[in-house]
Amino acid sequence: MKTLNLKPLIIALVAVVLLAGCKGDDGAVGPAGTNGTNGTNGTSGTNGTNGTNGTNGTDGTNGVGFDDAIKKGNVLVYLDGTRPDGVEFKDTLDFRFSSSSLDYSLIEKYEVASDSDNWTYAKRYLGFSAAPTPYYYEAESDFAEAESEIWFDSPHVGDTSKYTSLHLKTSVEFPEDHKYFKMDDYFSFGIDYDSESDEMYSYWNNGNPMDSTFTAYSYTGSTGQVKYKVSFTIPAGYNSTGYDLKVAFITDVTVYENMGSEECCAFSEGGRTTGRKAVKNARTAQKVAKAVMMDMK
Repeated sequence: MKTLNLKPLIIALVAVVLLAGCKGDDGAVGPAGTNGTNGTNGTSGTNGTNGTNGTNGTDGTNGVGFDDAIKKGNVLVYLDGTRPDGVEFKDTLDFRFSSSSLDYSLIEKYEVASDSDNWTYAKRYLGFSAAPTPYYYEAESDFAEAESEIWFDSPHVGDTSKYTSLHLKTSVEFPEDHKYFKMDDYFSFGIDYDSESDEMYSYWNNGNPMDSTFTAYSYTGSTGQVKYKVSFTIPAGYNSTGYDLKVAFITDVTVYENMGSEECCAFSEGGRTTGRKAVKNARTAQKVAKAVMMDMK
């Protein structure tokens, strides 16, 4: 019987194990490799939704004097005509600011015998100034002076003697073509009773205003509020445009009665004051004469 010799096999296995357990030193680091190519950009993300609008801020307070300047009412003027360059136009001007002087918001009442009349005068400005002096609107300011007088002594039932005027000093602006023209015009007309002809007649100061109306007059003594409407057409030669001009104005103002102090210098010089005083003096003289005749009977 043969015997298996395992000694060489065992020696070989031991050698393999010993060799596997031995570790050599690391070699030197090799050179860096080249960079790889960049990757492609990713797609953009979608935009987020817009945020909601914030709430509006509160309005600022009005400037000093603003509330007082608008509380006495306004004179609203409508113009319908042709500009000096031949272009037709319409415009609305709101004269809503008053001076601090009550001489510009005035009513005077006249009583002679059984006759009476009310004269009102209101001067309003297109812009606002907070200057503190009573007459803080200077000559360059745009303004409208509206005047009216109503006599309550007409012998004809339903007929009332009336007088009205408008002094309009303003620039009429056209933002669409950056142009303007200036006005400094005075319009007036009246309706009165002629005792000789026993008829009502019209009179005017500037070329016979056409289509003249003076309506819706009211005066409320408890509030001082005066309202009336006036409209007329001024011929071409009597206004600043050089063409026929339709003018309408609505007066809605609060007026005050002077209790007897000296008449002030608030009124403008020129035809308006002179004409108004002449009419008033003539009417007063007529009333006095009528009262004397009544006493003599």
